[in-house]
Amino acid sequence: MKAFIKNNLQSGLFSSIVLWLMIWGGYNTGIERVLSPGFPHNFSDLIHGIRAFFPILAGLLAVLLLLFKKREISKKFFLTPMGMLMIYAVFGIIFSVFSPSPLISLYWGVSFISVIVVLLATFKNLPGIVYTNWLVAIILTLLLLFLFFSHIGVIQSLTLESFFCNARPY
Repeated sequence: MKAFIKNNLQSGLFSSIVLWLMIWGGYNTGIERVLSPGFPHNFSDLIHGIRAFFPILAGLLAVLLLLFKKREISKKFFLTPMGMLMIYAVFGIIFSVFSPSPLISLYWGVSFISVIVVLLATFKNLPGIVYTNWLVAIILTLLLLFLFFSHIGVIQSLTLESFFCNARPY
């Protein structure tokens, strides 16, 4: 177990997983919540406001990781689909100044480019990240199934004839 943890720390798998969790941690939130008057309205609002900056923080950490590892991006990178997405994101950030809401546009541009930078920083650990992602999905699925079937009356409803007879086939 110690060797497994040591190997994964040295390979950067744990840092890669943390960066991707930070990217996904900002899912379904945005800076609009933080900019609303009277923010934070309650503790939940504060948590969601903080969560909105996780992707940007992940992008900054990924840039530091790329600089620390002295990884260079080839000139041909910008001709690849990922490079084109990077150019698209950079133009979005530059032209956010002309937007009616420049701060919101800048936020979304930086959040978009953060995903690409994290991908560049964690590319060699993708098989481990995919394996971890499957493991988390399996655990969550089993947990949700357990929670569903642990409710009172669910098991009995599966044996009732009316459970199947009243359902429409489509």
